[in-house]
Amino acid sequence: MKTACLVLLLSASILWNHAKGIAFVAYGREAYVGEFPWQVSIREPYPSVHECGGVIISENWVLTTATCMKSITYARIATSTIDISNPGIIYKSDIVEFHPDFDQFAHSNDIALVKTKFKMNLSQFASPISLPDEPPALNQTGEIAGWGLEHFDGTSFSSKLRTTGLTIMDREECRSVFAQENVQLGEDQFCARSYTGGAACRGDEGGSFGRRNPNVLLGLISTNFCSLDNFPTAFVDIQVHCEWIRSVTGI
Repeated sequence: MKTACLVLLLSASILWNHAKGIAFVAYGREAYVGEFPWQVSIREPYPSVHECGGVIISENWVLTTATCMKSITYARIATSTIDISNPGIIYKSDIVEFHPDFDQFAHSNDIALVKTKFKMNLSQFASPISLPDEPPALNQTGEIAGWGLEHFDGTSFSSKLRTTGLTIMDREECRSVFAQENVQLGEDQFCARSYTGGAACRGDEGGSFGRRNPNVLLGLISTNFCSLDNFPTAFVDIQVHCEWIRSVTGI
């Protein structure tokens, strides 16, 4: 009887967490120094704490999500590090440009540009990633990077940058999956998932999803549920926004 009750309690807990859309972030690995030189930590200055990720696209500009930036008043950009407890070189933000059609409720155009007050010191540990010429393709693989929670009930972000591989899935299939959690995805979002459990979680937002050889940014980590039962992560499609990005930055 006690065993049966325990099984019921565990099952109820799992179902409750599934309804909330939270679960394990597993099967990622720690990134090595210089592996993701475009990845930055966007931080509050007082105290200096990590809030979300960002991506270097030029010596003055960083891409991130609008959702991230709307809650930060005086953003700081930490580069040249995989350890957010030792944040490398920190730059003050000068200008924040939100996409004019950003809609946080519809999860659309969730993208922002941050200009640093001074040019970033580019090196093998801090360098831009290229913007895409083509849209992300079905079954294309890529890697995410971030300092977000490693577990749904974690109380602190990962001190070291972590990464895992994901595979792009059919957009309509993904929209159907998110609809089960009463979440509508934007038209400019695509999804990717890992069939071994790896995924983005809170604190990873704004980080990169890209492919290698050559290094190209495909998306920004956006809507996520920490991947219960291989639940996908949704990304802002960078290719859709290239014209806007270039009109603001001039790159």
